[in-house]
Amino acid sequence: MIDKREPLPDSYALLTEPAPVEAAAGYLIEMLNSMAAFAHKSNLSNSSVFLNAAAMITWQECKLRTHGPPEFREGVDIIWPDGFAPGD
Repeated sequence: MIDKREPLPDSYALLTEPAPVEAAAGYLIEMLNSMAAFAHKSNLSNSSVFLNAAAMITWQECKLRTHGPPEFREGVDIIWPDGFAPGD
């Protein structure tokens, strides 16, 4: 049981070094892509389109900031719908 009289730990003290931009962007795109796939399967087409657009904007921002593409974790395949793949 949590003792509510004790103060909570400082959240900033628990932070680690930030990830490189490419890795952070890749992780965010992976998360948005999986959420978009779930929204599509749940017949939430507006949400799916919004999440795919957010993933595309993240990709573009990463290229703008780093002059290179995001880095994805090993074994992760990003499935872009028609019209959303980078370079479309």
